[in-house]
Amino acid sequence: MSPSSPLSKNSIPSTVTGVVTEPAKLPGYQHPLDPLTPEEIVAVSLAVRKYVAEKTEVKAIRFITSSLVPPPKRAVLAYLGIPLATGEKPEPAVPIIRKAEVDFVDAVVGNAYNVILALKEGDWTVETLEKLPEGVQPQISVEELLLCEDIIRADERVIKLAKAVGIEPHQLFADGWAIGYDDRFPAKQRIQQALLFARLSQHDNLYAHPMVRNSAAIVAPHVLSADYP
Repeated sequence: MSPSSPLSKNSIPSTVTGVVTEPAKLPGYQHPLDPLTPEEIVAVSLAVRKYVAEKTEVKAIRFITSSLVPPPKRAVLAYLGIPLATGEKPEPAVPIIRKAEVDFVDAVVGNAYNVILALKEGDWTVETLEKLPEGVQPQISVEELLLCEDIIRADERVIKLAKAVGIEPHQLFADGWAIGYDDRFPAKQRIQQALLFARLSQHDNLYAHPMVRNSAAIVAPHVLSADYP
């Protein structure tokens, strides 16, 4: 459901006995399970940057993910007027605190962090900031996936092998997979496993022409993360 659209009849389960809608308490979205709005993501990011600058020694950060922390299912059912069991009355609605979860990487040192924020009185407040264990990394970002392909297409070893089977560098594409930790590399280094495919035309299926049976490990040193905001 779009954050800007009201609750529709088609989105309300048949077991609902009533729907509580108080837009004043739900700014920017219409349902407690709606994902973070673009405005919320900006506000959450700003709150994290401010907290990190004031409370930690981290000098620069690169955001990986920003997402909604789903509220308790029981509270959502009560908000929607849905009973816990057929034939029962729905429980009284309770306040739902909007929460967000953020993963980011220290762009200088390489450590990874997880942050939980809560929306209170119109402002996002950091509740917890946790440094992830060494060797644990957040998921791969879109920017890192694109960077991986740039590295592959510029690698002379890859270019030589691709041309041997009639594939040019611009036709190479990578399906990036996070492999988390590999003791062959530094624990703070973000690593991708790249499965290579050839795309022979603009609308070619990415997986139609696999290039290799064995995967190629593409290492993206954490210092590269300084290129991203």
